[in-house]
Amino acid sequence: MDQNSKEQEILTLTLTIANIFSSLGSIFIIVAYVTMKKSLFSLRLVVYMTIADLLHSISLIIPPTSNTLCLIQGILLQFTSASSVLWSAIMAFSIFNASIRNDNNVEGKENIFLVVGYIFPLILTILPVITDSYGYSQGWCWIKPADHGVIWRLVCFYAVLFFVIIFNLSVYGFVYGKIRQEILNIPDEEAQKVNRDLLTRLKFYPIILIFCYTTVTIMRMCEMFNSNINIFWFTLASGLSVSLLGLLNSIAYGLSKDVREHLKFLLCKKKTRHSSPFDPNPTTGSINS
Repeated sequence: MDQNSKEQEILTLTLTIANIFSSLGSIFIIVAYVTMKKSLFSLRLVVYMTIADLLHSISLIIPPTSNTLCLIQGILLQFTSASSVLWSAIMAFSIFNASIRNDNNVEGKENIFLVVGYIFPLILTILPVITDSYGYSQGWCWIKPADHGVIWRLVCFYAVLFFVIIFNLSVYGFVYGKIRQEILNIPDEEAQKVNRDLLTRLKFYPIILIFCYTTVTIMRMCEMFNSNINIFWFTLASGLSVSLLGLLNSIAYGLSKDVREHLKFLLCKKKTRHSSPFDPNPTTGSINS
């Protein structure tokens, strides 16, 4: 597929629409956090990941129509993809430590989390620059499949992705089983409800990464063996699935019980303000003849 082909125009338009929705989902979570009066560490971690997701969506909106835009898209996409994946692992690690190990000092590791979630992906992003490996690659710009690009793809992204998927599946599987057992021994109905809500969301956390990256991973692996491969609809499906990352993360991670209660509070407050039983400016009817 050529950068300036009709197929590329259709793909770019489709990705733009999909990533606008993902961006709105990410912005929604960030605004919800900013407007909340209490600062929850768990939600702050979600916001860190959401920032990466928002930038990820923006990177896929950039049209790869020039060398400069292509380079910007490739670098930004690599950084935000690795960052978002690592933040999902940080979330899994935090949930495991808080719920299983009863670690009350998870918040004390925040600086370490920031290094892993932002600085480490930045280092991985810089490495392909050394060999000028960023460029157009079947649908959008990323690490080119030629020369050193194959190695950089494996080292800088896929090794991280595969490790995190296995880590998340293992951690969430263990946490899910543990919490499911403990729910039966919790007498407080409200506490049971909170834990059931967590169990529901735990099912989706590892599935999101698998859903969003399976199709595009297959496409990129095929591209490594045959750089001339060009199946438009498969590329379109790959782009759409990876574009949903921000939206799905904002729903699964962001819409926690605290956020939902905050939204209910805002909606009730707005409803009360606009439907007050006291009208300071009553109108009187008149009959004109």
